[in-house]
Amino acid sequence: SACAPYIMDYGNFPPLRSPYDYAHAVRRNHMPWPTWIYSHGMLGKKDPVREPAPSELWVQALSPILAGAKGLMYFQTNMGGARRRPASWEAIGQANRMIRGVRAFLVEGDPTGLAQAGRDDVLAEAIRARDAIVVPVVDVSAHRAMDDFRCLLEEDPHWELAPVGTYVRVRVPDDFAPVEILEVIDGTVRAPAGEPYAIGRDLVIPSIVLDDARPVRLYVLAADASVAQRIRDAMVLPEWTPPEP
Repeated sequence: SACAPYIMDYGNFPPLRSPYDYAHAVRRNHMPWPTWIYSHGMLGKKDPVREPAPSELWVQALSPILAGAKGLMYFQTNMGGARRRPASWEAIGQANRMIRGVRAFLVEGDPTGLAQAGRDDVLAEAIRARDAIVVPVVDVSAHRAMDDFRCLLEEDPHWELAPVGTYVRVRVPDDFAPVEILEVIDGTVRAPAGEPYAIGRDLVIPSIVLDDARPVRLYVLAADASVAQRIRDAMVLPEWTPPEP
């Protein structure tokens, strides 16, 4: 946001991984206290204010989680933007539910640096809690990046993420014994698309597909058989009763 203090190289747009780098630096500077990060939401103002695309919201939401933040907020989000960009509003809801499912582990755990993607343009982390290791994965490979010319000449420019396929390799600590590998997606918990396999103390999650429609993935290494159900229960939203007129 233009109102927030920041440092950048004039004339050069920050790379797509900037939300992660920023959140990572803030968290390290604030340790050992917990860190909350705000992500840009939807302004809801009239055009030509640019609302984030769904893919941009996915990257913004999962990057603070990747960096080890304990909480996530959205800056200036309102229903005006939701009505004008329903797909982006839906992406916020989907990302929130995904994070809600593992939030107990995120609050308890800390990044370990023990996860590595098979590509430099894909970010991954292993967040260790007692019964689970949460592994967020974020695509920061741009098919079309933002620049000054696009902002000046295009009516509604957006980052366009490149489709990529990769794997993530997680070094499992000696005192952690996974009994199940899960993927948290679309309000459900399921087995990963690829069949995970072990190389010594390393666990490899293969066949990870990321693209502009879904540039993030969220995996969980569970050390207890109850973890999957705990995630499902956490994603169930309480029933909402509208207020009296």
